[in-house]
Amino acid sequence: MWAAAGKGLERSTDGGRTFSSVPAASDLVAVDATGPGMLVALVAVGRVLSSEGGRIWTEHGRLPGGGVPTVLTAVTALRLLAADSADTIYQSIDAGRTGRPSTSRHR
Repeated sequence: MWAAAGKGLERSTDGGRTFSSVPAASDLVAVDATGPGMLVALVAVGRVLSSEGGRIWTEHGRLPGGGVPTVLTAVTALRLLAADSADTIYQSIDAGRTGRPSTSRHR
């Protein structure tokens, strides 16, 4: 189990009873799994990253807006939805390499 708890990435190997810090991912604000051991994440400055196992992270792109990233959902490994503090929802269909604002707003 993985969690971005406002202080970086944390991992639980006991079903969420305890968590430990993942040092290579200290500035993540949101994370989701795209498959077993495969992660996609948002960094506070809007970068979209991916990792296999949380050790080494690869940058794929950046949210196009000016708000602070707050939420990320991996619908599939390629289709990502993200939201920011300006109530804008972004969609990517290429694993975060590019994104575009949606016409919907979250509340």
